[in-house]
Amino acid sequence: MKELYIEFLNVENEESVIEKFHDTLVDTNRSYDFFVDWDKVRKHVEEHKIEFNILNSVS
Repeated sequence: MKELYIEFLNVENEESVIEKFHDTLVDTNRSYDFFVDWDKVRKHVEEHKIEFNILNSVS
């Protein structure tokens, strides 16, 4: 995939791809709380805590 990005972005190497990506990021005032309802996540984790522990012990 890296060759595709290098060709598409018309850059010389992987570092340039990363720099281009970083330079095009848009600053925002949104935090993770805007995208995730953490109270809902905590509620569901508590509801399924036993199942999560069972799954963790299997792997």
